Amino acid sequence: FMTYALWPYHKHHLLIIPKRHIESLSDLTEIEKKDTDAMQEKADAENVELIINDAQGDVANQITVLENWLAQEVDAVVLMPIDNSVQSYVDKLRDANIPVICGAKRLEREDGIVGVVQSEYGYNIGKAAADWVDANLADKDEVTIALLTNSTSDNLVARAEGIKKGLAEAKTKITIVAEQDAYTSDDGVSVAETILETYPEIDGFVGINDSGMLGAYNALMSSGRGTTKMFLVACDGDSQALELIKEGTCYRATVAIDKKATGAANMQQAIDAAKGNKIEDIATVTTPVNADNVEEWIAQNSK
Repeated sequence: FMTYALWPYHKHHLLIIPKRHIESLSDLTEIEKKDTDAMQEKADAENVELIINDAQGDVANQITVLENWLAQEVDAVVLMPIDNSVQSYVDKLRDANIPVICGAKRLEREDGIVGVVQSEYGYNIGKAAADWVDANLADKDEVTIALLTNSTSDNLVARAEGIKKGLAEAKTKITIVAEQDAYTSDDGVSVAETILETYPEIDGFVGINDSGMLGAYNALMSSGRGTTKMFLVACDGDSQALELIKEGTCYRATVAIDKKATGAANMQQAIDAAKGNKIEDIATVTTPVNADNVEEWIAQNSK
């Protein structure tokens, strides 16, 4: 792995290492782009140079990047850990007085974190689906669903486990008949197409993000199936998902995050830590959004 730089790296740089590989920034999901844009806006306001470095979803690459930035003596690192194996390299950075701020996933040792508690986030997704089922499908002996997840990410595995706990709160019996990875919209389309062929009478899809679920929605629309009693529930608060909820489609709920606030908070933590200021962990607030409150959420978060 090699990072090609147009300008030399030196002190007064902040590094962000994401954990999912994309070919270009245009391939970011809407929610990821909001987060990145908010960080850049905050960095610009504070006259801080922000460099985003892609670890390509590979922990070995992420470790190499951490070693490179230790040698370059950057001022702070914002890290989206792929898994816990990066801990010893984070320790080296911290021993060199380079603070490490984690996003989304907590390590055993870091200097701060801004992110959701994944199990709670997942629980809220599952509970939103369970509530809809109890309100609309209580006459069924069994409700069958597919769970769209991402087994390559510790964060999303924990989120999926939380979803299952939330689903278990339903008074109606809910059975997961398929569990497959679908992080991107393209993944959601292909996975949902296969699931719909295998389980033509399936009642719903529940997933770990709106991006994959929007792909599943497109596959469902293309299938020609009736969707009056179907339900799709995911998370992030993607604008397209919100519009589908507002329009009364089978996309019933999303558990939303204010990503602008989250990205800005992540950046502020890194800046404060680099200056030696005391920082505190920040738990991201999540909000279940359904037909009852979708217009209010859109109005509040479009400003």
